[in-house]
Amino acid sequence: MNLYRYIRWIILPALLSVFLLGCDKTPIFYTLEGVYPIDKDLGLTNNIAVFEMTLFSDTDTWYFAAAGTLYARSSSTDSWKPLSPPVAGASCDTIEVFGGLLYAGFYEQDGTGLGLYRVDPDDNPASFDDSTNPISVNWTKIADAAVQDKQIGMVKDVGGTLCVATAVWNDTDKKFEYFFFSTADGNNYAPVAFDIAPADPVVDSELYGGPQYWVIAGGDLYVDTSAPLDNLVLQNPDPTEPQTSGSFGGLLVKGTDLYLSAKDGKLWRYDGSDWDDTTTVKIDDTGVRFTRFIDDTRSGDILVGTEGAGYYKLTGGALSSVQRRPSPTLDLYKSAINSFYLDTAVPPGILFACTYGSGLWREVYDTDAGEWKWYQE
Repeated sequence: MNLYRYIRWIILPALLSVFLLGCDKTPIFYTLEGVYPIDKDLGLTNNIAVFEMTLFSDTDTWYFAAAGTLYARSSSTDSWKPLSPPVAGASCDTIEVFGGLLYAGFYEQDGTGLGLYRVDPDDNPASFDDSTNPISVNWTKIADAAVQDKQIGMVKDVGGTLCVATAVWNDTDKKFEYFFFSTADGNNYAPVAFDIAPADPVVDSELYGGPQYWVIAGGDLYVDTSAPLDNLVLQNPDPTEPQTSGSFGGLLVKGTDLYLSAKDGKLWRYDGSDWDDTTTVKIDDTGVRFTRFIDDTRSGDILVGTEGAGYYKLTGGALSSVQRRPSPTLDLYKSAINSFYLDTAVPPGILFACTYGSGLWREVYDTDAGEWKWYQE
C-alpha cells in the first residue's frame, strides 16, 4: 500500500468532494517565446490532478508536470507529451530539478514504491528522446538503499540540499514509518534523525536564517538549527510554538521571514525570534484548509493555496491583509490548489496553479487588456 498515493487519491477527493466543480477543460503551459495566444490550448486533456510542476533550463528549456503521468513540453513546441516511466504503468506525483538533472519519485499502480529516478533532459536523444510520443526516457535509478524501491513522498531542493521523504510499511506493527534523507550530490543519501518520530509523512521543508532547517509532518513542526541537516527536534510541545488541530500545509521563506500554514485556517509568520504574528481565516465558521505558498515576486505578495477555496493573497506578506482570490466568477475560486510554480524567465512572469481535479491554471499578463488573467487550459 502506498500511503502518499492513498492520501492524495483517496482521502483528499473525499475531503474535497463538496468543493470541487466539474470542468471539461484541459491543463496546459504557456510557450516561452510567446508566439501562441495566451489563451491557446496547448494539449493536455481531461480534468487531471496536477500535484507539482517545475522548469528545466539548460541547453533546452522544458516544463514538467507531475500528474500521475509525468508530462513535458519544450518551449519550442506547442504540445504536451507524456514521458515513458521507468516501469510500464508507473505513476509520479513529486519532481524536482537539482544539479542539472530532473528527479522524480515513481510508484506502481498497486501502490508499490519504485524509488527515486533521474534523467538529464539535455542528453537528447540518448537519454531523453523527444522525437517519440511518449518521450522515450532512459531513467537512471538511484541506487542508495535509503531511497531505492521506497515510496517517495517528497523530493525538494532545500537551500542547495536535495531532501527526500519516504514511507516504509512496518508489517509487524501494521503501520507506516516515515524517514527523511538529504544529499548534496544526488548519489549519497544521509539519514536525518527525528528526536520524536513523526506519525505522519513529511510534506514540506525550508532553509531559514543561519541556518535553520524547518520540516513539517502532519501536525508536527521540527527544526535543525545547525548545518549539515542531520537532527530534527520537535517544536510543538512548547506552547509558544505553532499549534494546529489539523495538520500543517506548507512553509515559505521570504526575506527574513518564515511562513507556515495549517489546515485549520491558521497562518503564522516567524521573524527569527518568535511566531507571535499569526491569524486565523474562516469560511462560515470553518477554518480554511491551507496548503502551500508561493512568493509572488511579480507583486511582492505571498499566495497560499487551499483545499477547495482557491487561494489567498497576503498583501506584501502581511498577515493583517489576507484576501481570497481569484474572482468568484472563475472555477479556480472554488478549486483545491496543491501547489504553485512561478516562471520568472518570461517577463513579467507566469504563475501556474496545480489543482486537484481542475487541471492546470496559469496567470499571464494580457497586454491588450492591461491586466492579469487566469486561464484554465
